[in-house]
Amino acid sequence: MGWLLTGGPDPDEVVSNMTLLTHAIDSEGDDSPQTGQPLTVQTTAVLLAFGADPELADPDGHTPWT
Repeated sequence: MGWLLTGGPDPDEVVSNMTLLTHAIDSEGDDSPQTGQPLTVQTTAVLLAFGADPELADPDGHTPWT
């Protein structure tokens, strides 16, 4: 995923009313119980490494942690 962000896209972009970071956390959190596989955080880690703001609220006012 990092190669996608090296070209300059905004890691704080909002898609489908969610920040990319919120979507990553939501998806990674849902995948583990649904698949029975260990929790992964690679997408979240990459977005944070490329500067995603963990305090940025989506249009509805939700942050990745709320």
